[in-house]
Amino acid sequence: MKTFEIVTDSSNRKYKKYNDTCYYENTPESLIYTLDALRENGRNVKVYLGDRETGKVWNEEHDRMGHIGRSTGSIKIPLICHPLSYGGPALLSDSVLKVMAIDNKSVLWQNDKFIKPEVTIKYRPLNKYKWQVYIDGELYGKCKTERQAKLLRTKMS
Repeated sequence: MKTFEIVTDSSNRKYKKYNDTCYYENTPESLIYTLDALRENGRNVKVYLGDRETGKVWNEEHDRMGHIGRSTGSIKIPLICHPLSYGGPALLSDSVLKVMAIDNKSVLWQNDKFIKPEVTIKYRPLNKYKWQVYIDGELYGKCKTERQAKLLRTKMS
């Protein structure tokens, strides 16, 4: 098994370097192995980001699904790339709570403290946005149709 090298960037941030990819210093080693394997095989995944100490998900709606890529430069960091793309935003590797395969929904890695958010739909015919989506009891979004609400619930679950 390869070993980790500690590297520092020009802002004095420390990274764990593994297989030429630099992960934030606090990234668990088991996650690094998982992300590196995913980068090599190109499998599409859904990434849940959040607070590692509490296990609470941040409920990010964008830039959570795709394959794991890698940036260029002297400090190569992991990216979450949309399907059929080579680039994308940086993956906050030290804030990953769960990695799930998109094709079969299998959990590839999960933080021990991960708390699955409870996503519910309520019908409230007060205006044109009759369907409301709640995450952990808090209003997250309003939708015009039940279909839109169900799609949002699926995306956020």
